[in-house]
Amino acid sequence: MIGRPHSYWTEYRRRIEAVTADDVRAAAAKHLDSGKLAMLVVGKWSEIEPGDADGRAKMADLFGGAVEHLPLRDPLTLLPLAE
Repeated sequence: MIGRPHSYWTEYRRRIEAVTADDVRAAAAKHLDSGKLAMLVVGKWSEIEPGDADGRAKMADLFGGAVEHLPLRDPLTLLPLAE
């Protein structure tokens, strides 16, 4: 036993559904430092940079458009792969 009551899993979905967007925002404001956040986006930059198809956001809208491109690396040697 991991210290949870027997009702933990039967009540789990109800507890998750009770969480509101305001609850999430409050937790993020309390526990996250937006100045230290990083986002990792994997894929073809030419397809990612324009943003979503509905035009809600472009990559330039995030983090002041600051982007650092990291090379693909060989998973065994960690050396950059030729593109």
